[in-house]
Amino acid sequence: LKANNNRDWFSQNKERYELARREAENFVEKLLPEIRSFDSQIPDIKVKDCFFRINRDIRFSNDKSPHKINFGAFISKGDRKGPFSGYYIHFEPETCFLSGGIYMPTPKILQALRDEIYFNYDSFNKIISDKEFIRLFNRVEGDSLVKVPKQYPANAAGAEYLKLKYYIVMHYVNDKKFCSSSFPQHAIEVFQAMQPLNHFLN
Repeated sequence: LKANNNRDWFSQNKERYELARREAENFVEKLLPEIRSFDSQIPDIKVKDCFFRINRDIRFSNDKSPHKINFGAFISKGDRKGPFSGYYIHFEPETCFLSGGIYMPTPKILQALRDEIYFNYDSFNKIISDKEFIRLFNRVEGDSLVKVPKQYPANAAGAEYLKLKYYIVMHYVNDKKFCSSSFPQHAIEVFQAMQPLNHFLN
C-alpha cells in the first residue's frame, strides 16, 4: 500500500487488506481484557470503539493519498477520539510502536494538565523518574513552547513539562519482535508501565 496508495490498487487487494485488518483487530481484542485487568478506568469497550479507519481525511491536506499506511488502535476511558489519556498501538512495517499519554489536547484540557503538573510536580516526577519508566520510554515527549507560559514562574520545578503542548511516551518495537510469540506479553508489560502516567493525566 505504501508503494501503491491509490483506490484502484486498494480495491484490487481488498481481500488482503481485510485479512490483515482482522489479524490486527484480533490482537487488539486480546489486549483489551489484559489492559482492563490493571487499569480500572478502561470500560468494557469493543475493538470497533478503539480501532482507527484506514481511510485518510484529505479535505484539508495537501497530501491526497486516500489511505493511511498503518493500522492503529487507541484504548482509553472514552472512544478512540475522546479527550482522555490512553494506550496506543501502531502497526506499520519498520515503524511499529506502543505509546501512551494524551496527544493534542484542547486548550482547556492542556491548561488543566499544566496546572496539575505545576501544583503536583512531586507526584508527576515520581512517575517519570521510575527506573522501569525510563528504561521503556526514556522521557515524556511533546512539541514545546520556547518559554514557560506566563502564568507559571520561569524557574518552576518541571518547567520543561509546563512548556509541552501534549504529553506522550513512545516505545518502538522492531518488526521481528512485533511479530514474535513473546510480543503480546511484552505489549502488556509496556502498557502497564504507562498506567501511572495515564492516571495522572486523566
